[in-house]
This record gives sequence, C-alpha cells and structure tokens, in this order.
Amino acid sequence: MKKSIRVALVDDHIVVRKGIANLLSKEAGIKIVFDVSNGQELLKELQKQEVDVILLDIKMPIMDGKQTLKALQVNFPAIKVIMLSMFQETAITEEYLALGAAGFLAKNCSIDETVDSIFNVHFAGKQHISKADFFSQSEENTSIVIELDEREKIVLSLICEGKTSDEIAKAINRSKKLVDLIRTKLVQKFEASNAIDLVRKSILMGYYVPKD
Repeated sequence: MKKSIRVALVDDHIVVRKGIANLLSKEAGIKIVFDVSNGQELLKELQKQEVDVILLDIKMPIMDGKQTLKALQVNFPAIKVIMLSMFQETAITEEYLALGAAGFLAKNCSIDETVDSIFNVHFAGKQHISKADFFSQSEENTSIVIELDEREKIVLSLICEGKTSDEIAKAINRSKKLVDLIRTKLVQKFEASNAIDLVRKSILMGYYVPKD
C-alpha cells in the first residue's frame, strides 16, 4: 500500500488556504502536513517536518512565490512544487516552470484537478499546467454586476480577510445575528456554495483585491 502524499500549502489568504487544506484533507492518499502564510514560514516548518509536494502561492508578503521557489530548489530540491495563481500568462507559467516548478494551477480550478496534479507530479514526475481558462473565467465573471449596499461591501471585505462573524460584528458595531444574515445573503447573491466559494468569486469578479 502506498503511503499518503505529504502536502504543504502556502498562501497568505487564510480563508482560501484553509478551504483548500480542508478539501484536500478529505482526499484518500493525501495528507496535509501543515499550511502557512508565506515562504519564510514554509522554510522554517520544513526544518521540522518533511513533505513531498508543496502548493505555493505566487503573490505573498515577506517572501513571495518566486523567492521561495528559488530557495526550495537550493535547499529542498526533492520536493515537488506546484504554483498557485489567480490569473495566468504563458510567459509567467514558463518562467516558473523554468525555475523548477513541477506545475502551475489556477486557484479557480476544481479540487479534482488539484488532486490529479499532486498525484501526477509526485508519482509520475509529470509537469501539470492547469486546464482552467484564467482569462475567460475572469472576463465571464466581471461581466456580471452584483448590487451591494455599503454594509454588504464592508462585510464582504472582512469575510475575504478571514474575519469570523464575531470579529465582523465588533468591527461594524452590529450583532452577530445580523452579520450571519448578511453573510447568507452574500452567498446567495454570488451564487456561491459556501464561504470559500464566496471569497473565490469575490476575487475573480473584482469585488475584493487581496492585499500584498
């Protein structure tokens, strides 16, 4: 019986990171060893724990994807690295593959494709480039206008920053019950399946821009 693939996830956006980690943890043959917010934290954890595959965001504070990938190639060359990005350009994909990345995934790709990419790079040694159409997805979503009042915009922004309902309630000086109601309405307006999907769609449609 094959051992589970040990995976680490690096993304500064906590809601997206925890969402992906939670979904992958339910997949047979995959074990999430840890998740961190930037390359510096990743390198520290790798001194204590071994992983086989890393899902690495490109845009992060402190130590971004490119800096981290270069450091990994020098210090942990055996680890397979799959880059994560919200948008893709051929030149960027080729640059990261040339730097040693084993794959390139769109953050809006399916969990099935993410799993496939992990297995492909680990067992087959194949490069994996996302099948998701970054640009057409973005253009399709930005053509849709969702009307939000000022309070909904504030709550949406705080949700995307990873704040809990209690924290949002304190921030806007309203009850948690009201915040939960607004959260539910936002999920419905964006036709999202859950909070993670709400964040993803908010970013793709331009309603929230992740901070550097």
